Amino acid sequence: MKKYVLKIDDKVYNVDVDVNDDIADVSVNGNKYNVLIESIIDDNNPTPVVKKKVVTTAEQPKSEPVVEAKSSDGAKEMITSPLPGNVLKVEVEPNSKVKRGDILIIIEAMKMENNILAPHDGVVEKVFVKAGDVVMLGDELVSLGK
Repeated sequence: MKKYVLKIDDKVYNVDVDVNDDIADVSVNGNKYNVLIESIIDDNNPTPVVKKKVVTTAEQPKSEPVVEAKSSDGAKEMITSPLPGNVLKVEVEPNSKVKRGDILIIIEAMKMENNILAPHDGVVEKVFVKAGDVVMLGDELVSLGK
């Protein structure tokens, strides 16, 4: 197993990678993924040569936002990223009033735009990302109060 500490746009990610044949077990900040390897490049050859080609990827992330309650009285919820990707657009700012189903953030992943929606009516307390940021599964996006 190889361990890495990666820094992307001032965010630190602890990554563990264990490769067995064409399967990689990858852990990013404690979130585990089972990944099919698409190709392997020969590191010793200056001209990359594909040794093996397999159909891509394993687990599909949820298509709806992950919501974690951050206070015991239910006054605030943290909206987190349901998948890794790039933030294309932030549709809200602090103190914005939103209704259930309003678009908060648009994340691009695998050449598709994914709308992160408000799970309930509320007021945006804080926005943790900006357009151009790279996010991973579970990264904090927006704090939403009731």
